[in-house]
Amino acid sequence: MLLENKNNGCIGCRNCQKSDYYRCIIKDETSLLIARILEKDMVVFATPIYFGSFPAKMKRLIDRMYCLIKVRDGSYFVEPALKDVSLALIATAGGDEKSGLSIFSAYMQEFAAGLGKELCEFLVPFSPPAPGEIASNLEVREKAIAFGNQLAQ
Repeated sequence: MLLENKNNGCIGCRNCQKSDYYRCIIKDETSLLIARILEKDMVVFATPIYFGSFPAKMKRLIDRMYCLIKVRDGSYFVEPALKDVSLALIATAGGDEKSGLSIFSAYMQEFAAGLGKELCEFLVPFSPPAPGEIASNLEVREKAIAFGNQLAQ
C-alpha cells in the first residue's frame, strides 16, 4: 500500500512496521531518498542551525527514517538495514555552541545511538551569514578537510 503525502512528514501510520521491508510506504521523493540510504556506506546530515534549532526539513527526514527500525513486542531493532551505514553530522550556527549546536548535537547523538550507530560530527559555531564567506576562513577549511579525511578512512 502506498500513500500520498503533501507535507513530506511522517504521518504516524506505522505501516512501515507492518512490513518486513525497511521502507516508508508514503509515495514521495523522501521515501525514495530513505530507501537509497540502505545502499550507501555513509549518510552525512548537513544543516544550519536557525534561531536555536534545526530546520523543519531535517526533522521531517529524521522522522521518516523511523521505517529503518522495526518495533516488535515493545522493543526495536535495526539489523540488518543499517549495519554497514555510517552516520556523520555537519552543522553550522551564527552563534556559539549554546545557540543550538550543542542541543542539536546531543539530539543527533541520541538519534544515531537509537539506530545502533556512532555519529562523527563537525560543528561550526560563529559561521558568517554571507554565502561562501565561510570558505575564506582557513581554520574552518583545515578542520573541514581533516573531517572529510576522517570520514574517508
